[in-house]
Amino acid sequence: MEKQTAVQWLIETITLGLSEKGMITAFDKAIEMEKEQMKHAYHDDRPSLSYFESGKAFEEYYNENYETKND
Repeated sequence: MEKQTAVQWLIETITLGLSEKGMITAFDKAIEMEKEQMKHAYHDDRPSLSYFESGKAFEEYYNENYETKND
């Protein structure tokens, strides 16, 4: 299986005719896939950091820029 972006996977999945619950699950999975892809790119762009340090820095970056605020 070739690599897919989260968007490619989501398009392929939603064309299967999912129920509303299935759609919500698919979107949640696509969000997690996108986050993981971003995490790998973030780490690859910072080779001087250990994977742990990079992961911790990424989580802070992601939370500051992408996490939904429930205010």
